[in-house]
Amino acid sequence: MDQILKEVKSEQRLEDQEWSSSEHDDVYEPEKWCAFLRHQIRLADRAACSLATDEITGDEEQSLVVAYRAQLIKIAALAIAATQSLDRVMEARRGSADKAGDLAKRSQRRANRRRK
Repeated sequence: MDQILKEVKSEQRLEDQEWSSSEHDDVYEPEKWCAFLRHQIRLADRAACSLATDEITGDEEQSLVVAYRAQLIKIAALAIAATQSLDRVMEARRGSADKAGDLAKRSQRRANRRRK
């Protein structure tokens, strides 16, 4: 378990270097984070489905196992980033004078985008 958590933290550091850490993360709304997670899960699913075929060789199987495991680590790191972002955004809102209004405005903007 400790090794897995180290790998997740390492993946988080790589993502932070690429995407500029929390400043970049906090611009995304929850549905966007879910889209990111769905994309990573689809990639993991492809590797998992490929593992289920009888026509792969030992080398192919090993490669697919490595790719599948790497995707699971990415998913864990991404889920943590989404959770941390949500916590930061909600903490900032707790200090806002217009908490309910801010949430309602965001919901209204999302509803308007969906109508278009």
